[in-house]
Amino acid sequence: MSSEPSISDGARKIDAELGSVDVLVNNAAVALLAPATEYTTTDWDTTMATNLRGVFLCTREFGRGMVDRGWGRVVNIASQNAIQGIGGHVAYSAAKAGILGMSRVLAAEWGPHGVTVNCASPTLVDTPMSRATWPDAARAQVIERIPTRRLATFDDVTSTVLYLAGEGAGMVNGHNFVVDGGASVAF
Repeated sequence: MSSEPSISDGARKIDAELGSVDVLVNNAAVALLAPATEYTTTDWDTTMATNLRGVFLCTREFGRGMVDRGWGRVVNIASQNAIQGIGGHVAYSAAKAGILGMSRVLAAEWGPHGVTVNCASPTLVDTPMSRATWPDAARAQVIERIPTRRLATFDDVTSTVLYLAGEGAGMVNGHNFVVDGGASVAF
């Protein structure tokens, strides 16, 4: 996800075989977690390369065509961690916060060309991976902090993405849709 030549080559291949890309959803990420005092530079660099550089490279590559055609939708998957500190997530949170800032700049630059750029920022999503990596006690603590008393589901996130990618969101640009059941506004 962070190799500029690979992304450029992939974009050319997609354009040649499938046609132009009008909607881009950036969802790839790694979550290498550790307390900041123990976080390695290697893990920091890996996280930034995938979670921030990769999003930039893909967005720039596919965004060029959208700007040229005068229409497009970019939806970046950020995270609740971008706006709310969670221990052990120093690089993950920094990268996701970077996505928020980058998205706002691109929304301002590309909006006049018919391209919107927004973010969806879910809380912990109930997936097989999160069930495997978050012990039951930790998941229960997260759920207790969410006013709706549940984790986000795949459908919660995809419904937000589908809205932002559609015609109906043509005036929604530069926003961060937090899909967290109210956790970021509760204390």
